[in-house]
Amino acid sequence: MNIRETILIMTSVAMTALSACEPIASDRFGFDLPVGPRSGGINNVEVDFTVSAIRLTGNIIASEGALVAEIMSPSGAVVFSASVEAPGEVHIDKSLPVEEGEWRMRYFSLNGKGVIRMHLNLVR
Repeated sequence: MNIRETILIMTSVAMTALSACEPIASDRFGFDLPVGPRSGGINNVEVDFTVSAIRLTGNIIASEGALVAEIMSPSGAVVFSASVEAPGEVHIDKSLPVEEGEWRMRYFSLNGKGVIRMHLNLVR
């Protein structure tokens, strides 16, 4: 191997090492639990300037009564709301506008039973 080939190989290795992709960091917050009568929960999520996208995913299944879920932006606006009556199910897959501050996720049971899987996915 001559000097030219050595330099070409070294340059290729250096360029590959310098341009290697980093995985996109993602944060996931929310609920993944069974729900009974008179139950409820709140989850506050801090969104800062490093967040480039927000995606709400999951499903809500009511087997008895009714279940309600909401997402509120830092400005207090309700950006997502779902009320599911038994027997019923709602699938969630929604992009939300990025807004810095404290987001609030909440759910409550109106004498209902079921399962809530609802996650706010932050992409940084």
